[in-house]
Amino acid sequence: MSEDCKLYNHHALLFRVDSLNKFNIPEYFLKEDILVLEYDQFKIKQVKEVVQLSSHKPARGKFRILVIKFSYIFHEAQNALLKILEEPPVSTKFILVTLPNTELLSTVLSRLQFVQDFLTENADKADVNKTNDCFYDFVTASYKQRLSIIESVIKEKKHDWISDFRKGLHEWLNQNQTKLSSSDFKKIIDVSKYLLRRGSNNKMLLEYFAIYLPKKNIIQVKG
Repeated sequence: MSEDCKLYNHHALLFRVDSLNKFNIPEYFLKEDILVLEYDQFKIKQVKEVVQLSSHKPARGKFRILVIKFSYIFHEAQNALLKILEEPPVSTKFILVTLPNTELLSTVLSRLQFVQDFLTENADKADVNKTNDCFYDFVTASYKQRLSIIESVIKEKKHDWISDFRKGLHEWLNQNQTKLSSSDFKKIIDVSKYLLRRGSNNKMLLEYFAIYLPKKNIIQVKG
């Protein structure tokens, strides 16, 4: 089965983009009944609208595709969205489109198929490779080398490196989600969301990953 077929068959996809306005709906969905919803702030009210619209049968094609774009989503809205993601109508699929730094609950992420950081035409492709390399270099290093990397990152206050590492980690998680237990997946997501948060101990968090991510489990981190 091709990658496009796998994505077409999934009931809920997540795209992280650098510009909501420049997101293009994947071609394999264009034959379906598409409705685009865009919110600056995704609240309970908007979730109720999504639930109501998801109950409608498609006007054409096999599925109704709800493309939901948002810059920020409240935690209570994410919890409300969980039910429809867990038990979606048979003829409805969801495409969630948000920004790279939008925080999503681990329970929501576990219901979504992450596609990729869907960058716009003007994005710097070198930055994409840099993001992947930060994570790849870390996870393919020995435990002692990982600690050395962490010491350098913290000492030199390389916040960009930590941000790139987190993006690479999330890419790896979504590529290997089926190979992890739900508890392990949730644990890694929960720890990663504290990176670069005010008051967080980034050194301790990175040391957790130095211990928890064994080299033998690192697969498909580079294309």
